[in-house]
Amino acid sequence: MFITHQLMWDKHSFSCLRSEMLMMMMCCCVSVLDVVYWRDVRWSAAVFSFSLLLLLSLSCCSVISVMAYTTLALLSLTVTFRIYKAILQAVQKSDRGHPFKQYLDKDVALSTDVVQKYSDVALRGINGGLIELRRLFLVEDLVDSLKAQIDAFISMLKNQMKDFWGKIQAKVPGMKKLE
Repeated sequence: MFITHQLMWDKHSFSCLRSEMLMMMMCCCVSVLDVVYWRDVRWSAAVFSFSLLLLLSLSCCSVISVMAYTTLALLSLTVTFRIYKAILQAVQKSDRGHPFKQYLDKDVALSTDVVQKYSDVALRGINGGLIELRRLFLVEDLVDSLKAQIDAFISMLKNQMKDFWGKIQAKVPGMKKLE
């Protein structure tokens, strides 16, 4: 009796969860389409500008540098806004509290169920990769191990030939560069 009740509850909760996720995806798709089709010009311009700035930054700097500078800029903005609000409160002699209070009160802790679910997925991927590596390196199947070794050798050879032709093209005047 308990098992069938639990199974029925799981099916009901799954369908509710699925319908909630479907509604969120529909709302998200509508807002994405609004941005893509420039229906809301300000929001589309902001997204376009941020994307362009991000791509230009990534073309010049590493991903870690871009992330570090972005978080530093965000921290600078939040500190400046907090100081601005504190000065306004002091001048107006009001007591409105912290400007980010609604975000500070939110619970951001991860539940053990969510952590367990994603760690199980990661663990399956890691174990699958380790089993495949063990199979290749300990030559469980001779043909597959030889294929992996030949593929690695061919890619190394291609890179060396590409570097070799690049050096020749740099030395010979008027020679076209191969794409």
